Amino acid sequence: MKQLYPKPIFLLLLLTLSLFAPLIMRGDASALDTNVIKSAAEPSAQPFLKPFHIPHNIIATARAMPVETRLQAEPVHLERTTNLPAQPTLPMDRMIVVQPMNNRSVTDAVGWNFFGSGVAGVPMHVNGRLITNRTAEGFFSIFMPLERGQNHFTFTQEGQEPITRIITNNAPATPAPTPTIGARHMRDPFPRSDEWVQSGEALALRVIAPAGAVVYAQIGGVTVPMAQTNPDLINTETAIFSAEFTGTHTLPNTAPNDVTDIGRPIYTMTFRDYTTSITAAGHIHQIGTHAPFSARITAPAVWAYPGPTAIGGTHWKLLEGQRDRISAITGDWVRLASGQYVSLDDVEIYMDDAFKDGEALSQGRYIQGEREDVILWDAPIFPAMWAEFDGSRLIIGVGMQSHAPAITYHPDYSIFQSISTGTHNHAPAYFMTLKEDARLDGFYFEHEDNQLRLVLRKRPALSPGDYPLYGLTFVIDPGHGGTDPGALGPMGAEMAEAHLNWINSVNLSELLEELGAHVIFTRSAEAGLTRSERVAVSRNAMPDMFISIHANSTAETTNAGNIHGFSMWYRNANSRPLAQHFFGALYDINPLTNRAMSINQANFYVVRPSWAPSVLFEISFMNNIQDFAWMINPQNQAALAQGIADAILDYFR
Repeated sequence: MKQLYPKPIFLLLLLTLSLFAPLIMRGDASALDTNVIKSAAEPSAQPFLKPFHIPHNIIATARAMPVETRLQAEPVHLERTTNLPAQPTLPMDRMIVVQPMNNRSVTDAVGWNFFGSGVAGVPMHVNGRLITNRTAEGFFSIFMPLERGQNHFTFTQEGQEPITRIITNNAPATPAPTPTIGARHMRDPFPRSDEWVQSGEALALRVIAPAGAVVYAQIGGVTVPMAQTNPDLINTETAIFSAEFTGTHTLPNTAPNDVTDIGRPIYTMTFRDYTTSITAAGHIHQIGTHAPFSARITAPAVWAYPGPTAIGGTHWKLLEGQRDRISAITGDWVRLASGQYVSLDDVEIYMDDAFKDGEALSQGRYIQGEREDVILWDAPIFPAMWAEFDGSRLIIGVGMQSHAPAITYHPDYSIFQSISTGTHNHAPAYFMTLKEDARLDGFYFEHEDNQLRLVLRKRPALSPGDYPLYGLTFVIDPGHGGTDPGALGPMGAEMAEAHLNWINSVNLSELLEELGAHVIFTRSAEAGLTRSERVAVSRNAMPDMFISIHANSTAETTNAGNIHGFSMWYRNANSRPLAQHFFGALYDINPLTNRAMSINQANFYVVRPSWAPSVLFEISFMNNIQDFAWMINPQNQAALAQGIADAILDYFR
């Protein structure tokens, strides 16, 4: 495929970046995203050198040209580089230590990975030791061992002021001793607040009491024996140790149409010659199996989790207005009858007799389409639905139903070879097995005009002619930005990860638009977006592909000198084929790449959605100075964009 960057513009960009980058890369930043190795759960901990401005003006001249003008310009044919550029992209003229920016404390670390910049061509030393890992630009990196206590590191270079960093290496914390009670009493009886449990399910009771005590609980007129969870914990003559005691009680299948308060658990223990009792603060409410105890989603969109915790993440969102029966409430979580947990803050709880028998759906109808198939149900309400896809079978959990109504379909006109009904996670469910040659790129539910629709997105074909991506929509997510620069490289905030993510995103968008695609950015050059807002952009656009662009980094105490190159991330099975395709096409785009020859699956926030193939690029490592020098080179940036665009075309062929 031809590269459509005009040669005069390209040369102008190289000259501008080489001579004036230190002047144009200042101002402020834009947006949050926390989905990469170096910041998979939180923004970069690195402090800023100074506020900065996304340097989109280094490509603004080319971007401002009309598409027709760019198409008429002489193309530049870019091949993948096989060696690092001999000439520096940005020669440095001062010494800075970026990692760390200030003195730091660590615990039980072997060493520290220092990096930054110095005057190109002038030797640098740390504590008198010559730093040999340098680039033509002047970037440096060195991994220094740490001793226990304070470690002083002084960086020197002729003509520059010395820079000293102190790394305090603390001893690991001493394990906390087993807590002792001291007095003969119980504490922390469950529940602390009201709990709701469905009839027929096991109620788990627990309390803290002295090790070796005899403990039982009473709830709803039933006595429940309690067992010590750690029977090896034994008291001494001078200490009485705390132990957890647990027991279970299966709630009887009584009052099926009601929600009943069966009281507060009372725990009683006998320890040596002493007996005492304690009553839990919360009540236990028993939910009848057919009770119209219901929840309605009140937030615009909420994540639904497989358990009462956000740890481990999820791929599924429920939308405002969706509703379901409640099968349990524990702590701050509501378990819906369809098997998913949502935050108590995101629902309205009510009693609803309108659908007491749980029959909100008609028989389903399968409708074949060119780019998407649809399964349609008549539904006066928007029931909560849950979907899981493993690459070959789609499982749909159904809310507000006692069973899953049959679906009318013809296997010859469907992407599924079979559709059956049953139960999954104690909820009515559909089981849809994909045909071997079928592709399911995404799926989602929508409700309008008293109809529920399951949209099954098939991989679209390219358009004929000069605009093969015509009719396709891409959401590009430049990672970080706003007040979050992402990971810092040896230039600090002068060229942070957010800068490179923006440049690479704009370069890619240029090529996709020239191929006829509609491109949507999650953020602008300077405005910030939360992770949730980025996902909302994807949801509103329902793109044919979602691409999040990042650069990688490692922990400060890891020697990054030999860690190089490209990696590819996804979460859901419908995104795996795209991730594998990109990885195969781009693994060696950075010739230094030495990462594992496999794609990576992780619960990164922005690639959770299942409505479109969603992947996250880690272009190379910010804290590896050779990788960084490769990433800031405009020719390599252009080759990267070209490689991604070529891979996208191949994916849709």
